[in-house]
Amino acid sequence: MRLAALFFLAIILLIFAGGSSTAVAGQEWQLYNEAESLEKAGDLEGAMKLWETLIGAMAAIGEEEAAGFCAQKMGRVLDKLGRYGEAVKYYELEAAYWNKLPGHSEWTLYDTRRAGEIRPEIRVYMEGPAAEAPSMYLAKHEPVAGTLLGAAVTGDPAVGYDLRRIPAVYGRNYASVLVYVKDWNSYPDDTLLKLAKEEGLSLQIAWEPSQGLSAVEDNAYLRSFARKLKEYGLPVFLRFAAEMNGDWTPWSGNPDLYIEKFRLVARVVRQEAPNAAIVWSPNYYPDEKVDAFYPGDQWVDWVGINAYSDYYFNGNPSSPADIATINYQGPSANPLHKFKAIYDRYASRKPVMISETGVAWANRYPFVDRSDWGAANLERLYSYLPLLYPRIKAVYYFNYDISKKGPDFPCFSHYLISGNEKMLRAYRQVTASTWYLDDWRQQSSVCYLPLDNILPAEAENLVSYVNTGNGVSRVEYYYNGNLIGTATAAPWAVHFCFGQAGPGTLEVRAYDRDGNLGVSRTLEMRSVNNSGNEAVLSGGGQVIHEPSLIRVKLDGRYLDFDVNPVEIDGRVLVPVRGILETLGVQIDWDETTRTVIAREGDSILRLQVNNPVPTINGRPLPLLDVPARLIGGRTMVPVRFISENYGAEVEWDGENRTVIICSQ
Repeated sequence: MRLAALFFLAIILLIFAGGSSTAVAGQEWQLYNEAESLEKAGDLEGAMKLWETLIGAMAAIGEEEAAGFCAQKMGRVLDKLGRYGEAVKYYELEAAYWNKLPGHSEWTLYDTRRAGEIRPEIRVYMEGPAAEAPSMYLAKHEPVAGTLLGAAVTGDPAVGYDLRRIPAVYGRNYASVLVYVKDWNSYPDDTLLKLAKEEGLSLQIAWEPSQGLSAVEDNAYLRSFARKLKEYGLPVFLRFAAEMNGDWTPWSGNPDLYIEKFRLVARVVRQEAPNAAIVWSPNYYPDEKVDAFYPGDQWVDWVGINAYSDYYFNGNPSSPADIATINYQGPSANPLHKFKAIYDRYASRKPVMISETGVAWANRYPFVDRSDWGAANLERLYSYLPLLYPRIKAVYYFNYDISKKGPDFPCFSHYLISGNEKMLRAYRQVTASTWYLDDWRQQSSVCYLPLDNILPAEAENLVSYVNTGNGVSRVEYYYNGNLIGTATAAPWAVHFCFGQAGPGTLEVRAYDRDGNLGVSRTLEMRSVNNSGNEAVLSGGGQVIHEPSLIRVKLDGRYLDFDVNPVEIDGRVLVPVRGILETLGVQIDWDETTRTVIAREGDSILRLQVNNPVPTINGRPLPLLDVPARLIGGRTMVPVRFISENYGAEVEWDGENRTVIICSQ
């Protein structure tokens, strides 16, 4: 919620992004000015043709800063035209140029985050039994599958201390309630704890050292607080000194002291209250300061994230949309993006909880109703959470009535779900999913398994994560050209017995809010035998389905790989090392940057995983349709990369699914 600290940084970034004083060769500069004139005259197509030419021309003369500006121009115009997939490619190209230049990485901040908002994509998931979820070590109070539902209650006029009202109001019970202890030397609300225990609820206690870290000592207060947690007898999640990575709390600013005191609290609580799990919970920003405050795996049971979603930056309807985007806020923001950085770094080691969140349905001062936006994003948050972040195992909502608070109260928006009918309806709908748990003793009976381009024969229930860049109105599923289902609400579920229908192609089509086709994706279900020929193998009443193989023939002989070629977005990707080494090219791997380095004579070619722009001797090469991917521990590249950079002739034999490479 507290975003003012980034305001001036954002202004500086926008000034940088507005233009460049780069000295370029006369002809290129003349073309650049001509393109800007065409843009001002409204001839966007003409301007884009020149910018497209200039990207390569600027890079060729060593003017990568100017090439980045031309890519930025392309991205922003395509974005304005609603051609989001194309816009994302140029935003990424801009970043590829500027991130290599000293002092330029922050220049890309807005466009990189804007690309995340508008990137058209469909990710398909298969519902399976929870037993098929990836196995991992479970932390204290962590369910095997599912997410614990929780919220603050005492500030919610629809519930208050009458916890038995929760199911009637929200459709489901909570598994846990959020309790604040904001004054040091005070204790959790005895009345609330008594009522919560009677209902069998677990607790999340947000304990704040309001007097600063120097007041945190191993003393009678700390010990008695810990013993009070033990007396509760049911699971407790203790969130001590959250949002330490910001500059708005009395315990911010000194990572070493913070770590010392956090470890002290963890040690005492573990000695006194074995029912308590220790939660370390930074705010989602500033992201670059998070890791410095991490106390260490042995001191943390769960990692938490605090993050709110607001329609307006800092509650100001006049604030520029660009500023909001930089801070993951605003009308186009995806509430799920706020969790990604911390989740990606810690979820492989610890379960994650959303310790505190809210989605705005109205601005406070001035009052502006944004309940349609709020309900849509609340639905998006809870619908997609099990798909994108399966190890987020608890989520706590800030249900607190601030309607009578003055403008000085440090909260810009109304979040209370029961305060708005649209929000309440959306919440009841999305949390009805069996993934969400209303009892800490439960676990979900299902999990969601991501599918790449292969559709398993056992698939029956599918859901999808969808983004078109312009909202989603419906998702249609076609199998072998026949419509098998239409979904009108996230997570866009469809039921169909694919195994009974036999091998074929699934196409998923997503339509934007205006009813236009925004993005589509296909998955294949094929049955093969060991020779690579399509067949159905039966045994024990089961049908075994595997993807048909893609073979590679180099100069007349077939190559064998430990990871087979794959087809992604209509492009065939092949193992780069296995082919280039056969062509006499020396291959090295830089683990730090995840970059393939190919040496042939005086040429050094670098290809970074997920970066669409390879370089040769430091000079950018043409943009790849599909960037290199790391699959099965091998770097896979589009066939085009081989043909364009090593003089080989490449053909595709579609009937036999064979890549034919001729190096002669």
